[in-house]
Amino acid sequence: MLSGIGWVVLGQWTWQLVKWMTPGFLLGIGTGWLIWG
Repeated sequence: MLSGIGWVVLGQWTWQLVKWMTPGFLLGIGTGWLIWG
């Protein structure tokens, strides 16, 4: 099991990953919608 510190680090790392991936994900969806929609 993760300790309290481990959960904090994991949460922050996951949040950073989500923040980095979301713009590209939305851009990809928007581009695909423009091309195929």
